[in-house]
Amino acid sequence: MSNQIFQFQPTGKLYKSNSFIKNPMFNISLIYKEDLLCQKNPVDLKEFKPLDGWIESNEPEEHLDSVFEKILINGNKKKILCFSYKDKTLAYRFGKDSDIYIDCLFDPKIGIFGSFPEDFDEEFIIQKLLKLNRTYDLIIFRHYLEHFKYPLKLLKIIRKLVNLEGLLYLEVPDCSKFILQGNPLFLWEQHVSYFDKNSISTIIENSGVSNYEILKYGEDIEPSIGCFCYGLCLDKSFKKKELEVDNTNTIKNIKFNFKKYVDSWRHYLNLKNRKKIILGIGHNADRFLQIINSYENIDYLIDDSKDKQGKFLINFDKAIISLDHIKNHKDYDFILATNDRSLNNISDKLNKKYGVKNFLSIFKCPNNYV
Repeated sequence: MSNQIFQFQPTGKLYKSNSFIKNPMFNISLIYKEDLLCQKNPVDLKEFKPLDGWIESNEPEEHLDSVFEKILINGNKKKILCFSYKDKTLAYRFGKDSDIYIDCLFDPKIGIFGSFPEDFDEEFIIQKLLKLNRTYDLIIFRHYLEHFKYPLKLLKIIRKLVNLEGLLYLEVPDCSKFILQGNPLFLWEQHVSYFDKNSISTIIENSGVSNYEILKYGEDIEPSIGCFCYGLCLDKSFKKKELEVDNTNTIKNIKFNFKKYVDSWRHYLNLKNRKKIILGIGHNADRFLQIINSYENIDYLIDDSKDKQGKFLINFDKAIISLDHIKNHKDYDFILATNDRSLNNISDKLNKKYGVKNFLSIFKCPNNYV
């Protein structure tokens, strides 16, 4: 039986016109490789590069004060390595004084290796790391390990850059809830690996780290797994850890729940008589529209970013507009494609300002109102 989940065109790309847009079609197929759920034949990340180039993406940061305090228990850090620009906000919590030394491998302004990891082959990054003749009190590596085909190989190299008394803070998206629910939106095409607590623990231990702690941060749409790996902590009696979980039916269940998700949304969009708006246009909204494939049942795409207004998503014949262009807001169901950091805030504002009461989230089946 095929493990293909769905076909897609690169998401998040906006166009000045809805005419003559041609993008290649790609497949997402899942397998378990060394006990890690991952894409079978992942597409080269360069295929997803936006027309205007890569931009700095935002990751959940509400928990970083807590992470900072926990790291401080292990002692203050003077020499810090950030894998990417995503890590600087945590690094800067340790201060910007002259006695604080911060390197960043990938950053548009100060990157040692370059601006974005997506611009480079995985082997190139590994070879550059092997030649990096430095060690650090703290290495921060947030929300990039899932982009690599060989996360264990990469982690083994990064771990060796940590001082004996130092710490590696690793953070990845927690896909456990989405794996269980079969919500297809967690299968972001730029993510090669999909971690849960068990699989990230296995990779950490197989990299040679014997002293580590794992905490979960965030709820609902964007939970994260934070991993505190203390020092080199190489266990000389180390034996490769095998994941003690039976994955036999996991992909089968993902496909079953995925179909349930798609069918419920198509049923709602086809039968409900009210007008429908999708608010918050980005990767998730685009992925949702491609997966559900009911463009004709969506009336408007709304986003408050002026950079997006007037532009088009692929396959949709109406340009993105601002909320100010909508009249009689109460007549619409608002389908929110926003992250959990702003979901409740947006729904409250729409309710107070426009009296809107009907909200749905693309991260839930449509029988569940926000």
